[in-house]
Amino acid sequence: MHAFAHGDISVVGLFFSISPLFLLITAPLITEDTTSLEGILAVIAVVGGSMLVIYRPSQTGWAAQKKGILLALAASFFFSLNTCFDRLAVQHGTPVFAGFTMTLLSAAFLAPFILLRRERVDSLRHHRAGLWLRGFLEIAFMVGKLYALQFLQPAYVTGILRLSLVFSIIGGRVFFGETDTVRRLLAAALIIGGVLVIGWLGLNS
Repeated sequence: MHAFAHGDISVVGLFFSISPLFLLITAPLITEDTTSLEGILAVIAVVGGSMLVIYRPSQTGWAAQKKGILLALAASFFFSLNTCFDRLAVQHGTPVFAGFTMTLLSAAFLAPFILLRRERVDSLRHHRAGLWLRGFLEIAFMVGKLYALQFLQPAYVTGILRLSLVFSIIGGRVFFGETDTVRRLLAAALIIGGVLVIGWLGLNS
């Protein structure tokens, strides 16, 4: 969140999208998952496609967004660590239990920052309908990801999750009439090709 406050969305998103590359380094060290050459190339293809989708030329130079870029890189690195520990968690417990405990501990850590401020409690009450829906979607995503981590390497799971960008390409074209079709099709082809290779490797592992 701090990264978005110090850089353009497209630039910050660009560095967020490289978390699967961090996983190629952190996963072997933490979870002892090893990735084949084909798997590494597939992950690189997915990341490359993700970067093509996200990046837009910015009027602000990258040097002026240095803080946002560094924060985004740190967030990507911590995301890779979090995914590795998710993988370890589901190897010793169920995805539902792991998701519950992580969410409970997150709430415990953040609760004092919310409950001690009256305006924040009032905001929770005012937006409770949207927050319940957002919470349900977050739980569905988290449990689905944790189930996937039972069977696939962390880098592969995060790579497959990049399919969401393909849906954003389709939605942007259909609902908002977005152009830049060639770049978007190339990005979608890279993502889909990488995910297909990941799926094939997962089925044969």
